[in-house]
Amino acid sequence: MTLTRHPRERRFVVSTWRQPGISTALALCLLVIALAACQPAVQQPDLVGVWIDRDRFTVMQFDTDGIWIIAMKFERLSTSPFSFGPYHLEGTLLTFETDEESVFCGGATGTYEVELSEQEELTFMLVDDSSCDPRGQDITRSPFKRYSP
Repeated sequence: MTLTRHPRERRFVVSTWRQPGISTALALCLLVIALAACQPAVQQPDLVGVWIDRDRFTVMQFDTDGIWIIAMKFERLSTSPFSFGPYHLEGTLLTFETDEESVFCGGATGTYEVELSEQEELTFMLVDDSSCDPRGQDITRSPFKRYSP
């Protein structure tokens, strides 16, 4: 048994797509989707500096030499950080390697998608950090803003 369409149905579908309003709407939708998918990658210079979350609970520092440090207060970044180690940025993926000597999650590696908004807010979205669940809960809780003591 073969199903065939009525010729008028086919003409209706083709003529509907030729209408300017529908074509324009479709093109606009495709453009919005393409722009959202092409989020520009964050560059290392964008990360470098000190960041604090909105709740003012966590302070994070990214150095130019590829080292990250996280602490509870700005003053503790240099004296008693609870986690630190090298970081690697590739496109929008940021990988934290936690130094074995870190108090918090020593030796753990975590990967996050990172986004920097036009408002200079840094957002982390968990990709994989199963060896350090508390870090994922801490840094994905709220966006980080640049911090100037």
